[in-house]
Amino acid sequence: MAYRILIVDDEKALSRMVEGVLQKEGFSHIYTAADCKSAELLTAENEFQMILLDVMLPKMDGFEVCQRIREFSNMPIVMLTA
Repeated sequence: MAYRILIVDDEKALSRMVEGVLQKEGFSHIYTAADCKSAELLTAENEFQMILLDVMLPKMDGFEVCQRIREFSNMPIVMLTA
């Protein structure tokens, strides 16, 4: 089974690093979003096995994004923070 993972982080370098680590571990279906709106659209259109969600995002923080996603999905969400 191919696991789909979504990385939501506005820092592209960090997203690429996390994506690289996941790929080395054998995960090949990795999606990225740099903002809340993109994350919401991707989660509404795709079934992810896990979301890695940054707390500090522009316009809306990760906690708010998490609450919005919880309105229509119970997929696992791991919050990332500095």
